[in-house]
Amino acid sequence: NSPPTPNGGGTRLRLHEDAGHGTSIAPGERHRANLSGCYLFLACTGCRPAEIVDHEKKKPKDGSWEELYCPKAVHAHDRDRTMRRELVKFDSEHVAAQLSDEDARLLEEMLSAETTGRGRPKALCYEDILLMLVRHPVTGADVHVMAVKFIHHKGADNKPKPTIFFFTLTRRLIFCLISLIISIAADDSAFDAPSLTSVRAVFEVKNTGPVKCTPLRWKKEWLKRPVFRRFNGPNISEDEALQYHKLRDDMGRQSLDAGQEKPMQPKDWRRGAANEANGKAPDAVRDQMMRHDPKWATFNSAYINAKVKFHLQNAVIHEAQEDAVIEMLTHISVTRDPRAGRDIVPDEVWQDMPPDPEIVELEQRREKLKGGQYRIQGRDNEQEIRDLTKEIRSKTAQRVKDIMKEYRADYFYNRPTWAIERQARGEDEEEEEYADPAIELQIPERAQLAEIFRNQPEDLTQTPSSVKTASFCDSHSVLLVVVFLVEAVEGGGLPNLAQ
Repeated sequence: NSPPTPNGGGTRLRLHEDAGHGTSIAPGERHRANLSGCYLFLACTGCRPAEIVDHEKKKPKDGSWEELYCPKAVHAHDRDRTMRRELVKFDSEHVAAQLSDEDARLLEEMLSAETTGRGRPKALCYEDILLMLVRHPVTGADVHVMAVKFIHHKGADNKPKPTIFFFTLTRRLIFCLISLIISIAADDSAFDAPSLTSVRAVFEVKNTGPVKCTPLRWKKEWLKRPVFRRFNGPNISEDEALQYHKLRDDMGRQSLDAGQEKPMQPKDWRRGAANEANGKAPDAVRDQMMRHDPKWATFNSAYINAKVKFHLQNAVIHEAQEDAVIEMLTHISVTRDPRAGRDIVPDEVWQDMPPDPEIVELEQRREKLKGGQYRIQGRDNEQEIRDLTKEIRSKTAQRVKDIMKEYRADYFYNRPTWAIERQARGEDEEEEEYADPAIELQIPERAQLAEIFRNQPEDLTQTPSSVKTASFCDSHSVLLVVVFLVEAVEGGGLPNLAQ
């Protein structure tokens, strides 16, 4: 018998079974939401179960772990034996024990670096999910989208190239993974904005001004916590991920309750997703989705975009694909804020900035060496003074750069929360108006070129009334571009540049 390959109908059946048709008893209603979320992620991304739930191998309790990896059982390397021969004047058994202890310590660090060392479990955490409100590039309406990054391929944290999937709202609510994640996050009070305490509040958020994307930030204490968590008795855990065996057992039981001949396993959804994408998406996208590297091709291993440019979610559930939204999400300009330049630090912040103690110390040393004299040429300590001046200049420039970087990072991180809170207080009832900066260029032809670039028509065969013919001047190469664009716009064709 061929292994089961679920499709959109199978996904809907599982979700219906989990939502209302099942007779099994769950430790809490949150567990049903966890199962629905796992089913949708498995079906719409083809991910492995270990990428969303806890599937780490536990230490055996029969003593075999201690027998194999305890300090006394770790054999010394050839290097260790050489060192023992060279250190014959010491107690050889003592040296061997020390080396073995070091080997055991390094082994323990390597085994725990993927979990304890990195401060998060090997499961889907809040920091892997980015909820956004984007302005639809076609309709102009504000729509909620979600980006999910998978990094634990096969349950291992070996720094592979991550895979990022995009999700949009669906017409059928049962398939809407965004609504489910919003519900779970609201239940956890994980949103950074204090006003986002319900699903209704989240869906009432809108973009304001020229911003096309408003990320919904998480509280920092929730970033490294798993989304789908286990129950400890009647209470849900704060930081322990849902176990794989619990997902597997519940899925198998529900599939049998629904009348399936064989229990469905989490790995079956991965096979179904691959078949749904096959033929609908290019092979490169299909391999990227499945985290396959066909024949170790250079493009797949080094150049492929981490963001999947195919709407796999709607392909699985057989809905119209939001190609325009997906295309927009795969570009970095989605989070652009034209109001934020390179240096957005206010003048009062610079004025109130305390001096850097290290720079002050260097300046005091330089002044002491100069002895109140301005000219230093020909002095014995000239080179030392010049070196100090160079170091002061470098550290000052680096400090300014760091301040601007931190301020911009803080602005882009907190701006969505500030906008959401203003809306919650009723301060942004009307969308704030934003006007593009006026073009203030001294050369008229360059100003016209800027106007063409900013207001370029979508169809060059239609003559816009705002575009005028520019005069040609051989002394300015940019004017050739002006003439080229204006003739292309007004004449419906491209001029012959050879002339």
